[in-house]
Amino acid sequence: MTANSIRTIRVTSRAEDYFEHHFPNKPVVPGALTVAWLEHSGGLLVCHLTDGRSSAVISELRRVAYLRPAYPGDCLVIAVQFEDRDPRSALRENRPIEASGAVACEGDVIVRAQFSLSIVPYAPSLSRLADLSAALGMDRLVWREDP
Repeated sequence: MTANSIRTIRVTSRAEDYFEHHFPNKPVVPGALTVAWLEHSGGLLVCHLTDGRSSAVISELRRVAYLRPAYPGDCLVIAVQFEDRDPRSALRENRPIEASGAVACEGDVIVRAQFSLSIVPYAPSLSRLADLSAALGMDRLVWREDP
């Protein structure tokens, strides 16, 4: 994680409830869910930059490309990059942060998007990334430091 980027990892499991309906005989991760994971990863980075005071939601979604589906058991690497040179200035000015992101599986990009993240206040009690992940229902989404 840097001031401008974050990488998270999400391992999908056949036991997850969305596979039951999407699609029963050939389960795939819903494309909208992969975009939500981009949003959550960006929110984690905003939370880190604001010491747990804020998170973010996608306010504008542009240029989304679904290149191939994700399947049960896939290990997905979710990368979000803030396009602003100084994202803290966007936070101070309360303006959206421009971002781009990609979801990769086994080194191949399967989803990519450009989007704007709007800042939303977050409870001070959730200042730790692990607490934020649990509160957002992302217990299985983990972040890692870039080497």
